[in-house]
Amino acid sequence: MIVLCAVRPKNAAWNVKPQGRIPPAAAFVFDPADGSLIRMIGGWASSHGSYNNIMLTNQGGTNDYFISTSAFEKHSPFDYIQRWYRVGHERQPALTVYNYANGISWYGKSGPSKPLAELGYIQFRLNGRSIDHELGGVLEDGAIVPRKIYWDGAYKKFIGPVTQSFEGKPLYRVVTAESAEFTPLEVKPGEMVIAGGRRDYQNWHWWDVVIPAGKTGRLQLFLLDQTGEKPVKSELNIRTLASGKHILQLKFVDDQQNDQLSSVELLIDSESVKQIEIPRVPILNAPSVKGKMVARVVPSSADLLNRETTKQKVSFVWQIKLK
Repeated sequence: MIVLCAVRPKNAAWNVKPQGRIPPAAAFVFDPADGSLIRMIGGWASSHGSYNNIMLTNQGGTNDYFISTSAFEKHSPFDYIQRWYRVGHERQPALTVYNYANGISWYGKSGPSKPLAELGYIQFRLNGRSIDHELGGVLEDGAIVPRKIYWDGAYKKFIGPVTQSFEGKPLYRVVTAESAEFTPLEVKPGEMVIAGGRRDYQNWHWWDVVIPAGKTGRLQLFLLDQTGEKPVKSELNIRTLASGKHILQLKFVDDQQNDQLSSVELLIDSESVKQIEIPRVPILNAPSVKGKMVARVVPSSADLLNRETTKQKVSFVWQIKLK
C-alpha cells in the first residue's frame, strides 16, 4: 500500500514553507502483508530549499508502477533532479537524472493494459522548449539517438544513453551510481538504434529507429514459411528509410468474419500503408521479438517484430537492414 501526502519537518508548523514554494510531500510505502512501514520516499528539500514534488504513475501500460520525486537542484548546467523508485523495489532509486525543470515528459498511464505494453519511456527536451518529435539528440562522438530513456517491462530496466545533447546543449545526465535499474545504451557512429514494441492502445506497436549518417535502411514486411525443407519468404511491403530518425507503427486487426485472418495497418513516419491481410496473429502478451530488450544497438540488421501466426510454422516478420 502507498500513501501520498503533504508532510512537514519535525517540530515545524504546517504553514511554514519558503515563500513561493510548494510544501514538502512524501510517499509512505507499507508492506501489504503486515501493514509495516517499508520506507518513506520524499519529504526532502534540495540544497537551496526547494521541497520535492512527488508522483505515482504506471510506465506505459506495463505492470510496473513508479514513485517519482523531483526538485530544483543546481548541478551545472542542469537545475533539476528527478528520482524514479519502482514500486516493490523502493530501497533505492531505479533511475536518478539531472535535467531541467519543464524539460521532461513520460509515457504515464493509469495502470497495466491488456495485453501488457512492453515498454514506457521518459523523454527529454530543453527547459520549456517544444522540440519536434522527429528530431533526435546527439552523443559526444556525433551519433544520433532518440531523446528518450526507455523502460523495459520484461527485463525491468531503464535503457538509454547516460547523457546526450541537443543543438550543443546537454539534455540530461544519468547519475549511474544512484540508478539501480539502468542499463546504458552505448551507440557508435555507423550503428542503428531500434527502440519500441507493443504499446498500451488497441494492439498498436511503435518503434523509434535511427538510421546512421551515410546509410539507408531497407524495411521489409514478410511472412516466413518454414513448413518445407527450406524457409520461404513472401514479401508484403518494402520501404527504404533515409538516414535520420524515423517513427514506425503497426497494428493488428482481427478479421471479424474469419477467425484465421488478421489485417495489418502500417504507419511509416507520416505515410499510411493500406491494410494487408495475413494469417491471424494472436493478441496476447508475447514479446515483439523473443530474447531482445526493447531498446538496442544494431550493427547491420534486426527484426522489429517476429511473431508466430495461427498457421503452422508460418511467422510474421518486420525486419530492417542497413545498406
